[in-house]
Amino acid sequence: MTEGKKLTDEQRKLAEENHRLIYWYLRFMRLPEDEFYDVLAIGYLNGIVKYTERPELRKYALSKICKSAMFSEWGSYMRAQRTKKRSATVISLDEPCEDDDATLHCAVSTGYYDLSDDMVRRENMKNLFNLCADDCQRKMVRMRAQGYNYQEIGKKLKVKWPEVRNSINSLWEPFVSQCYA
Repeated sequence: MTEGKKLTDEQRKLAEENHRLIYWYLRFMRLPEDEFYDVLAIGYLNGIVKYTERPELRKYALSKICKSAMFSEWGSYMRAQRTKKRSATVISLDEPCEDDDATLHCAVSTGYYDLSDDMVRRENMKNLFNLCADDCQRKMVRMRAQGYNYQEIGKKLKVKWPEVRNSINSLWEPFVSQCYA
């Protein structure tokens, strides 16, 4: 369902009458309601909208269309959760720092922050980029560092994913040798 689009009265009535499909799907897939209800509800409503707006789908049961839409929405949600670029580590600003009793909030607000890790990461990326043969390989490395997997990189750059993997892996040995030279 597109964001901001409201259901028609017909769609709303149909959704209310068949709401049990969401609970059936949760039980069928053994999914915890508190985590997946919202995800499946979006898919369910997408199914309702498709069913009512596309007459060619009326030859199928509404439950089949909605189950398919919920499965699709659940799959998208799971892919998003697995993708590294979307799963940041969350830390509390009230967490004590390793060496003393100061909190991270105190360290950030007072300007106490060790930039050495960032500097090392930037230096390593610079060295890795210097080893790249061309702009395409640099894009691959940049995207991999951002958390994209080989398939996603290949799709975006219109390259087969084994080529992406091989291209990135070919940099590894020279990079390690350069780091320990």
